[in-house]
Amino acid sequence: MKKLILAIVAATSVAVFQASAITVTVDQVAGYNAADGEFNVSPITGVGYGAADLYNNNAGALGFGTFCINRSVSIVTPGKYDATIIPSGIDPNNGNQISLGTAWLFQQFAQGVLANYNYTPGAGRVNSAYMLQNAIWVLEGQIGNNFNDVFLNMVVAQFGSLAAAGADNNQAYSVGVLGLHTLDINGRPTQTAAQPMLTLLPDGGSALLLLGLGLSGLALFSRKVHA
Repeated sequence: MKKLILAIVAATSVAVFQASAITVTVDQVAGYNAADGEFNVSPITGVGYGAADLYNNNAGALGFGTFCINRSVSIVTPGKYDATIIPSGIDPNNGNQISLGTAWLFQQFAQGVLANYNYTPGAGRVNSAYMLQNAIWVLEGQIGNNFNDVFLNMVVAQFGSLAAAGADNNQAYSVGVLGLHTLDINGRPTQTAAQPMLTLLPDGGSALLLLGLGLSGLALFSRKVHA
């Protein structure tokens, strides 16, 4: 039994190392996105997504809907990128940490419970995606607050003011940043960054990236062993 436990712990350690950076596909699906978010990222990073946020990309692979936090960095969809979860929520391109408001909105969106968000694919979801992306950009200092946005109004009601909602998240909500880099013709990561995306965090904020049910099971076993 001891050998079995050691083997599983060793396998989990290897999984943590290998999962520090993986290749993801970033896509956009008709009926889910406006000019920018929602983006669809596959495979799924983190845990806790609701069924309303999980859907197939254009190649039929299951992914999750997400949004970008930095307009100054470009991305091409569909495309494959080297991805690393940043649990601190810091944008690797400018060093800024995501805000409380951004993390609060995205966590609810990803769980499928964000009020006023139309999760039904079609024109309604496209409009919701447009409004939520704009709200995130305002909260991340990417654009000015020069329009009436239902999600910004929700943030102000939740935190008392837009300024309070713009404070650093500091992992108050289990949301991190998915740092992305382009790949060369051989599939190796380059130094060229792509737009960073939001992601839920695995295990309440640990650095482990759970890739499918296999690694999820190992992580669960490991937690029980050390409990």
